[in-house]
Amino acid sequence: LTNNHVVGGADEIEVKLNDGRSFQAEIVGTDSLTDVAVIKIKEPAKDLPVSYLGDSDKMRPGDWVLAVGNPFSLASTVTSGIVSAVGRSDQGDPRMYQNFIQTDAAINPGNSGGALVNIDGELIGINTMIYTRSGGYMGIGFAIPINMARWVMEDLIYEGKVSRGWLGVTIQPVDDATREVLGLERGARGVLIGDVLKGEPAEKAGIRRGDVIISVNDRSVGSPNELRNVVASINPGKEVPVKLLRNGKEMTVKVKLSERDEAKLSKGETSTSKAEEEKGESAAQSNAFEKFGLTVSELSSEVRGKYGIGAQTKGVVVTQVDEASQAAQEGFREGDVIREIRIKGKESIATVSVKDFTRAVKQIKPEEPVMFTVERQGSIFLSTFRLRK
Repeated sequence: LTNNHVVGGADEIEVKLNDGRSFQAEIVGTDSLTDVAVIKIKEPAKDLPVSYLGDSDKMRPGDWVLAVGNPFSLASTVTSGIVSAVGRSDQGDPRMYQNFIQTDAAINPGNSGGALVNIDGELIGINTMIYTRSGGYMGIGFAIPINMARWVMEDLIYEGKVSRGWLGVTIQPVDDATREVLGLERGARGVLIGDVLKGEPAEKAGIRRGDVIISVNDRSVGSPNELRNVVASINPGKEVPVKLLRNGKEMTVKVKLSERDEAKLSKGETSTSKAEEEKGESAAQSNAFEKFGLTVSELSSEVRGKYGIGAQTKGVVVTQVDEASQAAQEGFREGDVIREIRIKGKESIATVSVKDFTRAVKQIKPEEPVMFTVERQGSIFLSTFRLRK
């Protein structure tokens, strides 16, 4: 077991043991989305040392660990430390499946692919990444948990590829403003559905934009990263219960997961609002500019061409954002399409015209949470915030 970034693209691989022996090896399989790779010694070999696999789910902050590797080509180096945190994400490429063990055991360039073991000598992680500003050790290293690496390894060995479960949704974290808009209890955990992809398992099961998923297959999920990892670990084709909150009420739907398809993801077609486009003012500035600093206009043919907006998209387009405004701070950009506005305690308003948009904005009160459904370059997400006085 090693890292994909260690052996990916290699023409030749040599495995050197601590006893001085060396062997030629070949790649069995690699997985770039977890940075895991499996290699195999080509020639017959006896008395090979074996690492026993532990249970990374049992590791807790404060547990002692040893990191083994070849930092700066210093072979068979061992460093000690503790588990600093578990379940880390948002490191490196956001498309990767991440659930890192963070450790303060010294990990440096050259440690990649090396073992992270517990005090019983059981392998509980594969060293893969460091956080550094100097290029060297700064007390923060990351390892892929062995439980995640194990199922990737088994898929690569027995299936020749990694098969991951797929819901077909875009997901976002849940914050306090989102909880208020959706009528959820304070502190409620879950993952917000930003959009649902057409023809995918979630849509077929009746999951909607704005739902909050709280568990999948009886495993609770409190963050987008947790949801992605739980779904990915389930075999495609399996039907699982998905518990969610809709309009403050708990419900369970059965979802038959499909397989993650990179080609489909690149297309990213989403289910769209059924509201019909109204013909009205060709362009207008509503009191939205005074309220939070943006101007919108109708989606005319000229505007669609200017911002590259498809003919099927419904809504009003943002044509101006005051750089010093709340709209800019909340991440709105010129060319965004606002499709719906939802105010606490009220039904969503489809903003298919400037008239609709103006009517919705007039209802927003200061310090009240509001949720905007926004489309940007073909992707849909929900932006929730409180309108400042």
